[in-house]
Amino acid sequence: MLDLLTAALLAAAAAAPAPDSARAGRVVREFRPVEVTGTRLADMGAVQSVRTLEGAALRRLPLDRYSDAVALLPGVVATGEELHVRGGRAGELAVTLGGVPLNDPQFGGAPELPLFAVRASDLMTGPLDADRAGSLAGELDVQTETPTAEPHLRARWLSDGRQYGGYDAAHLGFSGPLRRTGIGVAAAAEARLDDQGMPDLRGLARTSVLGGSFGWRADNHLLGWLKVAPVDRPQRASVELLGTRVVRAPYDPMFTYDGWVTYHEVQPTDPPGTPFIILTPKPFDASSFYYRAADHVVMTDERRLALVGQATSGMRVPLHLAGGWQHTTALTSVGLRRDTDNLTVDNLPVFGPYDQNGIDPFHAYAGDEPYYRYARADRLFARADASASPWRFHSLRAGAGLQWDRLTYTELDIASPRTPNVDSLRTYVAGAPGGFAYVQHRWTAGGLILSDGLRLQAFTAGPDAPGAHAHWTLSPRLGIAYPVSVQDAFSFAYARIEQDPARDFLYESRTRGYDRLPLGNGTIGPSEAVLWQAALKHVLDPQWTFQISVFMRDVFGEPGARNVAEPFGASQLQYEGADDAHANGVEFDVTRTYPGGGRVHAAYTFTNAWGTASNPEGIAYGSAFGDRPLPNGDHPLDWSIQHALVLDGQARARAGFTVAWATHVATGRPWTPLYRDNPYTSDWPPLYLDQSLVNSQRLPWSEQTDVDVRWTHRRLRGATLVLAVSNLFDHRGDLLADISGYPNPIINTLYDEYAAYRTETGNGGGAYWNGNGSSQRDWQPVNDPRLAQRPRTIRLGISFGD
Repeated sequence: MLDLLTAALLAAAAAAPAPDSARAGRVVREFRPVEVTGTRLADMGAVQSVRTLEGAALRRLPLDRYSDAVALLPGVVATGEELHVRGGRAGELAVTLGGVPLNDPQFGGAPELPLFAVRASDLMTGPLDADRAGSLAGELDVQTETPTAEPHLRARWLSDGRQYGGYDAAHLGFSGPLRRTGIGVAAAAEARLDDQGMPDLRGLARTSVLGGSFGWRADNHLLGWLKVAPVDRPQRASVELLGTRVVRAPYDPMFTYDGWVTYHEVQPTDPPGTPFIILTPKPFDASSFYYRAADHVVMTDERRLALVGQATSGMRVPLHLAGGWQHTTALTSVGLRRDTDNLTVDNLPVFGPYDQNGIDPFHAYAGDEPYYRYARADRLFARADASASPWRFHSLRAGAGLQWDRLTYTELDIASPRTPNVDSLRTYVAGAPGGFAYVQHRWTAGGLILSDGLRLQAFTAGPDAPGAHAHWTLSPRLGIAYPVSVQDAFSFAYARIEQDPARDFLYESRTRGYDRLPLGNGTIGPSEAVLWQAALKHVLDPQWTFQISVFMRDVFGEPGARNVAEPFGASQLQYEGADDAHANGVEFDVTRTYPGGGRVHAAYTFTNAWGTASNPEGIAYGSAFGDRPLPNGDHPLDWSIQHALVLDGQARARAGFTVAWATHVATGRPWTPLYRDNPYTSDWPPLYLDQSLVNSQRLPWSEQTDVDVRWTHRRLRGATLVLAVSNLFDHRGDLLADISGYPNPIINTLYDEYAAYRTETGNGGGAYWNGNGSSQRDWQPVNDPRLAQRPRTIRLGISFGD
C-alpha cells in the first residue's frame, strides 16, 4: 500500500499524455489500482515522527495480536500486553479512533482491536500538532476497514493442539454492501485462548465434554467490531461498535498444591518441629479436606464497549464531527464471584511454617486469595473540527471538545485484617467533566514549512474528591519542516504536552490502609512533558521508505507514592504528582517493498529511560505499614531497553509458498540486586533500604524469532495452510528478575527473595530462603516459569480470503 503523495504522483504520471513521437509504438499496460489511505506518513510538513502499520502487512506477519505489530516499531517496548513508548509508562500512550480517545479514564488502558479490523494505523511520537491531545508517550491513531462494494470474507484458525502451552486462535473478517441502500458493513471477530506455556491446574469453571476439558485458560481474549458506512464515500459518515472481553486466570507457583490437607494441633509431647499441617494423597481422618490451590487464586474479567460515530460535511469550510461512548467494567475475585462472602478471617490463605521438613512456607495449603475488586467507568465524548485556508500559503485548523466521566469502584483487601485502625475497604462513586480547544496554523514559504499551535485543556477531579480544583493548561506546539529534496524532508519540533492522570489516583474513602495500596489524592493535576525532536524522513519512493529521529523527553508531575503523616502515629503512602521521568535516544527504521507483496523492514532503537520510580505505587516489597523507603534520585526504569533491533518481512517463494518472519533482539531489562551483609550466615535477605542500587544491573540479552510458512494450491480451493513457529531458536533467557509474592506475607512480599537469590548465585528462576528441616537456611529453587521466555511453540492452521 503506497502513501498519499506517492499515489498522487503515480496518478498524475498516468494521466499525463505521452509525447506524439511515442504514441505510435506505445504499449498499453494495465496496473492494479492504488489504494490511498489517510495516514500521516506522506505529510512532508509533519513535525512528528509517524510510523505506519498497514493492515495487509499485519495479516501476513507472524503475529498473535495487533499490539504485537506495534511492538515491532522503533521506540516501543512490550511488557506482556503493556506498551511503553519512548520510555513512557504503560497507559501513557493515547489510542484514538476517528479522533475519539479509547483509553479507559479510570486506569488509562485502551481496548484491543481485532487484527482483521485494522486497515492502517499511525504511531505518532514526539511533538504532536495541537489537534492531537497526545500523551506523555505519543498517540496511536487507528483507521479501521471500510465496507466494500462486493462481499468479502476472510478467516483464519491456528492451534498448537494443546501440545505447546495450550494456544487456539480464530480470526474472522467480513465486508459487503447492504442491498440497494448504498450503505455497507464491515465486521471482524477474534478469539484467542492461551495457557501461555504455564501448567493448567484449575478445575473451577471447566466442563468435561466427550473426554475433553473446556473452559477458561490462563489468558482469554474475545473481540468484536462492527462498522456501518456509505460504500462509495466511507469517510463521509460512519458508526462503529467495538466490544471486548478479556478473562485472565493467572498461574501462581505458590498456589499449586493439589491434595488432601489435615490440620494437626501440636501437642507438648510432639517432637520438636512437628508441622501443624499434614499433607496426604488421601484423607487422613474425618477432618481432612481436599484443596486444589489453583482454584483459590483470583481471576479477572474485563469487558469494554465503545461506540464511535463521525461525519464530515462538504461545506466550503470542511467540518468534522465525532463523538463516542465508552463503557468498561472489571471484576477481580476468586472464581469471578460477584460477592465478598469468601473474604473472611477464617478463609485467609494458610502457608506452611519455616524450617520444617516436608512442608514449606512458599506454598498455600488452604484458604482463598483475600482480594476483591469491581470497577466501572463510562465516558461521553464529543468534538468538532474545522479547517480553512484564509490566506495564501497559510492553513488553519481549529476545534473543541467536551467529555464527561462517571466512575464506580469497590475494592476489598483483608491481607492483614487483625491490624487495628486499618480500612480494608475502598469505595468511590465520582463524576467529572473535561474539555479542550485548540488552533493549529501552518505557513509555507520557499519550501520551508512552519507549524505552530496552541491547545487549551481543562481537567478536574470533580466534587467527589476533597480539595480538588480545576486545572487549566496551555500547551504550545512548534515545529519546522524543510524538504531537502523531492524525496526527503527534515523537521525539528518542540512541544509541551499535558496528560490528565488516570482517575483512580484521585479518589479515596479510607483514612488508613496498607502501603501496598496508597491512598488516593484529588489534588493531583495533569503531568507535563517537554519534548524535543529532530527527524529526517524519506517517503516518496514507492519502494524505499526510511525515517531517523533523535529525541529528548522530560516528564514532570507523574503520579507516585510518597509518605505522608496520618492519624494513629504512623506514616501512610499516598499518591502525589511527584515523580519525574526522562528519556533520550535515536530511532531508525527502513522498509523495502517488492512487487507481488514482498516486504522487508528493519528498525533499530537506542534509548536511555530513567526516572524517579517505575511503579506509581512505589516499591512492591516491604512492611505493610510504616515508612516505605522513597527514591533518592533517578534510576533506569524497568522498561529501559538500551538497544533493540527488529527485522521482519514477507517473501513469496515458489510452488505457492509464502514465508513471513519477525526477529527481535534487545538488551536485558534492569533489575535491583540485594546484598546480605554476610552471605555465609542464615540471615534473611535485606529489605529495600539502599535505593542507590535500584535497577543497577541488567539481565542478559533476549532474542525472539517467529516464522510463518503458508502454502496455497489450486486443489485447496482458495484455502491456505499455515505453519507457525514461535521462538524458532528456543531462546530461554530470563525476561524478569522478580515478581510480587502477594498474598504470601513474607516471601516476595516483605523481602524480594527472587532478586536476592539472583544476586548471590547468579541463577534465574527464583528461590525462597528456608531451612527445610534445619535451622541452617539455604536457597530453595522455584524455577518460576513466569520469569523466563516462553519456549518454542509450533502451531498449525488454515486461512481463507487472506
